[in-house]
Amino acid sequence: AVDGASSSAEAAGADGAAAAVSPARLAAGRPFARIAQGFRECVLEMENVRAVLGVYDQKFSRLKAQTHLLEESSFEADFEKVAELFKEETPCCVMVRCKGAELTGKDGKTIDIDKNQWVLVNLVPEDAAARLKFIFAGVPQGLKQEFSKMHIKDVTFADAAEITVDSLKQAMVEMAEQIQGKRRLFRDIEGRGAKAEPPPKALLAEIEAASSRSAANEED
Repeated sequence: AVDGASSSAEAAGADGAAAAVSPARLAAGRPFARIAQGFRECVLEMENVRAVLGVYDQKFSRLKAQTHLLEESSFEADFEKVAELFKEETPCCVMVRCKGAELTGKDGKTIDIDKNQWVLVNLVPEDAAARLKFIFAGVPQGLKQEFSKMHIKDVTFADAAEITVDSLKQAMVEMAEQIQGKRRLFRDIEGRGAKAEPPPKALLAEIEAASSRSAANEED
């Protein structure tokens, strides 16, 4: 079976046609970790890259970079070209560097963005083949593991028309607030005055759990 894809006949027929798959099953897809070297190089080595378009390479069962865009102006001006990457009718993903975006938080203060903050836009049309739906369901987690030193906020859309500069900036604000929240929690935990610090994994688990609870409360 291909990494990140289901091999069951229920997921896709012999012709790869789309099949009815519940959102819960799609969300349960395992991380798709087969990333082409060219994709890695675009993200890691090109300091002025604005966006990288990733598509599924069926021949080698991997995510490859089909094209990339460089920074030309402000984030808002560059977005016009980023939006053009989503004309494909098949699933794809675009890693968009947030650098240069003008953001304001709920408190009205300007949010600072650095070069290591990205929004991963996953486009998965409703009529896409179920096999590809399973693969791209695992792409966000796979890329987060691949680029673990970066901050990545993933958002998934079924219709390219829904991908707007405002929807991406909303995702950026959410990411920035999560980062700030984790930093506050880290400082609070460090400030408890305990002589012995908890093991790194336990500390991170506590921060993630608290962050998840906070996000759930906001949704309620």
